Amino acid sequence: MIKLLPYLRHIQACSIAITGNPASTLATSANVHLDVSVERESCPNNLAPTTSTTATLVMGDALAVALMNRRAFMPVDFARFHPGGSLGRKLLTKAMEVMHQVRFLACTAPFAEVVHEISEGRQGIVCVIDDAGQMVGVVTDGDLRRAIEKQGQTEHLTANDIMGRMPVVVAQ
Repeated sequence: MIKLLPYLRHIQACSIAITGNPASTLATSANVHLDVSVERESCPNNLAPTTSTTATLVMGDALAVALMNRRAFMPVDFARFHPGGSLGRKLLTKAMEVMHQVRFLACTAPFAEVVHEISEGRQGIVCVIDDAGQMVGVVTDGDLRRAIEKQGQTEHLTANDIMGRMPVVVAQ
C-alpha cells in the first residue's frame, strides 16, 4: 500500500486509510484516517490479527453502506458496475434467458402419458393445464416416484391426481 501513495498523490486521488495505528505512514499520508485500533487481539497470545481484522471488516462495511446511502446506490447500480459478478448477473438475467421449453398436458392425461411427456421433455417436469388452457399445476420426477411408492398401481391415476398445485410462476 505504501508504494501506491506517491501515485495516489500524483493523480490527486483522495484516500481513506483504515488502520489500527494513527501514526502509521499510511494513516498520516491519507486524506482521511479511520482508526480501528483494538486494545487486545482475541488470540490467546495477542499475536494473530483476530479482533483487529474484524474491526477493519466492520469499518469497511459501515463505510460502504454509508456511501451507498449517500449516493442512493440502488440494485440496478450493482448490475451496472459489476455486470459479471453474481449480484449483477442475478439482476441482469431475465427468466426467458434461462428457461427451457417445458411440455404441457391436460389434467385428465393418464399416468403413462405423464411419464412419457416428462421423459420426452428431458426437464424432469411437465405443466398441467385445465380445459381452458390455464396452468393449474406441475408434475415432476419426484411426484411420479411418490405416486408409485404411495399407490403401487398407477393405471388409474391422472395428472390431476399427482400434480403439485399452485406452482410459482414468473413473467418472462
